[in-house]
Amino acid sequence: MNSGLPYSKIIAARNSICVHKPGQSNMNIHCFFSDNSAYYFFSSLLQANAAILSIVGVFYIFRIQSLSSSIDVAKTALSQNPAKFTTPARIAAFDDENLEGKKHELEQMKNNEAGNLILPFFGLWVKSEIEIDRLKNKARLPTILLAASLIIFTAGLLLAAYLHSLPFPVEFLTLLILSLLESALVAHIAWTILELMKQPTKRPTEQPT
Repeated sequence: MNSGLPYSKIIAARNSICVHKPGQSNMNIHCFFSDNSAYYFFSSLLQANAAILSIVGVFYIFRIQSLSSSIDVAKTALSQNPAKFTTPARIAAFDDENLEGKKHELEQMKNNEAGNLILPFFGLWVKSEIEIDRLKNKARLPTILLAASLIIFTAGLLLAAYLHSLPFPVEFLTLLILSLLESALVAHIAWTILELMKQPTKRPTEQPT
């Protein structure tokens, strides 16, 4: 036999506390949350995080496209060089290398007198790929956290009525903790974006001759 009060009676009892009586101050803490407070809370955060995910996605895509454009500039400049400095086969071989292989090849060029003339463009190429790799690594954690928050807030939205039926301290602490976690998430995303904007990739101003 279930000895608990039905949901309707719990809500009715809570609402009766919040009925304003003439000549009395109604400052009961239970009155801070209405039947729809949890629903509005989760709905607002769900929409906010969906918007943040879209903005962050646009930022990452823009940065990756910008860095890819720098690589294309380097490839174009190298392909227009005199053959004695570089060849299409050498460019293709360099392109086939992984990032670590490109770094090693670039270090070897630094010790080659002829290679120094085309070094800025190979350097731009490598730096852009390093930045793309760093960008992807930095994007991983914020993306996972945002996706997890969307799942949690969607579940909270579906369980808002149940949460409101629980004792007030449970509802209050749940929403408070989620608010603090959301603030930490937004701060982490803002810090990550600022970190990624600190070191823009510079392009060489001249082609090797």
